[in-house]
Parts: sequence; C-alpha cells; structure tokens
Amino acid sequence: MAEEPTAGDDGALLAWALATGDPLADDLVAEQAALGPGARRWLEQGLRAGVASLSADPPAPGSVPPALGSFLAEAEAVVDAAGARLLAEGPLPTFTTPTEVHVISLSAGALVRVYSSPSIAGVLVGTGDLVADAHRRIVETGRWLGTATLPGSLRRGAPGYVATLQVRLLHARVRASLRRDPLRHQDGPAPLNQLELARTWLDFTLTVMTAEAQLGFDLDPAEQASLYRYWRCLGRLLGVDHRLLADVTDHDSARRLDALVARGTEAPAAASATLTAASLTAVAAELRRTTRLPRWVGSPVLAAVVRRVHGHRLADGLGVPRAPLAAALLTPVVTVLRRHRRWRRRRPGSWAAAVRANLARTRSFLDAETSTTAYQHPR
Repeated sequence: MAEEPTAGDDGALLAWALATGDPLADDLVAEQAALGPGARRWLEQGLRAGVASLSADPPAPGSVPPALGSFLAEAEAVVDAAGARLLAEGPLPTFTTPTEVHVISLSAGALVRVYSSPSIAGVLVGTGDLVADAHRRIVETGRWLGTATLPGSLRRGAPGYVATLQVRLLHARVRASLRRDPLRHQDGPAPLNQLELARTWLDFTLTVMTAEAQLGFDLDPAEQASLYRYWRCLGRLLGVDHRLLADVTDHDSARRLDALVARGTEAPAAASATLTAASLTAVAAELRRTTRLPRWVGSPVLAAVVRRVHGHRLADGLGVPRAPLAAALLTPVVTVLRRHRRWRRRRPGSWAAAVRANLARTRSFLDAETSTTAYQHPR
C-alpha cells in the first residue's frame, strides 16, 4: 500500500500516484471474481438502478457485497456533488465544434499523447487488439466519449454514467490481469496507475482543447471553466483520485498537473510509435470516407496536425513523418476557420444552431453504432 501523500508535497503525491491503481474498482473486480458469474447481475442492477436498489433485493440475505456497495456509493456521491444544473446541461461548449474536428483532436491530439507514454503503450500493444484493429478501438473511444458528454448523460443510471463506470472496471480488469502475469508486470509503478489515469484525463481535456484552439476552434475562459467542471466529475467516475483533480479549474492549473505527470513519464518507446502509426492510418481512412478527402490529403494533414499540436520533438520520437506542404496549407485554413468562428459567436442564433447540429450528429453516430464494446461485455 502506497503511503498517503501530504498536501502540498508534489514529490510524495507523485510517488503515491505511481504506486496506486484504483482501489475501489480493483476491490470490486476481485470481489466479482470471488462471487462468480451471478455477481454481474447485481453489478448491472446497481449501475442502472443505484446501490439502494440492491438493499431491497440483496444478493445475500441482509447484505450488499461490500466492494460493490463502496464503489457505487462513491460514484453516486460524485454525481450528486456535481449538481443538477451541470449534469442537465452537460459540456455544451464541446458541441460548438464540429464532429470532424473532434475526430482530429481526439486522434492527432489526445490519443497520440496517450500513446507517447511507454507504459500505457506497452499495455495496449500487449493486448494485441489495438494494433490489429485500430479503427474499432478509436470508434469505441468515440462512442464512450459521445455517450458520456451528451446533456444529462452522467445522471445516476444514465447511459454515460453506466458506460464510464464500465470503462473504469475494464481498466481494473486489465490491471488485475497484468498483476497476475509476471512476464508483463515487473517491479516498479503499478499498471494503469493514478499518474497514467490523470495523464489520460489531461489528454481528453487540456490536450483536446489546445488542439482544437490551434485548429481555429478556441473556447473562451468561461467555456473552458465549464468543461473542466464537467470533466472533474467525469474523471472521478473514471477513477482519478480527487487529490489530482480538485484544483484543476482552467488551462493554467491543468498545466501544473501536467508538469507533475511529465515528471513521472518516460520518453516514448517503440510501442508508442507502433500505436501512433496504426491509429493515424485508421483515422485518415475514416476521414476520407466521411469527408471524401483524396488519399494524398488525409495522412499528411494528420501528420501536420500532430506536429502543430505536439511539436517536432515528440512527433520525431513517435516516427510521425514531416508534411511541409500540408503544414503550409493548414495555416491559411485555420485562419479562415478562426474568422468564421468569431463571426458565428457574434450571432447567437447561428451559434445555437451549430450546437444543435453538432449534438444531433453525435446522437446520430451513437444510434448508428449498435455493436457492443469491450467495456460493455468484458470477456
């Protein structure tokens, strides 16, 4: 058990984060395994109907399994603390940006930086799934993200709430598997530890917002603050400890957490480059399919975006090719997009119409995706 960090001691917080997984989720996965297949029914009921529903018809006379009770009680407390208004509105500033831009910022922004962590990349490559079917994994990430960010979706029992807790438990099952495998888990930081969870959270917040701003889709300070409020709730549901997220309210405070994360993260490894190449190839194909871009455009544009967002040093370390022509063309395109966004901001009707259209596209995407995901039906 890692020693609890003292407030204000970044060194102790970093050591604790590297040594700590997600105790509530880890305990629940162990408890579910001990109770056997029937325990999953109680988990699903608790996710959708709440922990109180289990007390009326408990799996054992007079009791709810303790790890399940603790896990659900914490999750319900997190959404209760977020407040009814935030949950009802959701992260509306997200939907001021078109879906295609989210696809680019998610792939060339967030996922590239997630994969640049050698420990995370090693876990993902070790599963054998992401490299073999990068497109499916990207779609699953987008499906969770869309589900979790629709207005009202994080209320108790709502689809985003359920999906996010399912993702959290998937991470816990991966941790348990790695801990049982001596060839893949050596002495050192805990697999999928708090530092890695915080890093991933930052990439869905700070990295995505920064990437979209660099593509011409900036947010004002009030919009940024609104998104960070929502994502603090979402991050807690994903298992990120409150000590890492409590003080993150804007880009400046997010960068301070990011600096702490960087102290505990090694340079990209071969697995990072493998994942980056597979994912960018899959996203380029998807953009060609949905936007009818010619083949020569998709990959160079994504490479140029990676370098624009992350800089040449990281891009070189990940083996992302240089694309000088695409980079040169990107600058005037971003200028036009930024001007158009400013024009729309000055016209409330047009701004609201864009939000409605982007919400509708997200719902349409979610309705069209009928296949089950790894987090919904774990093996």
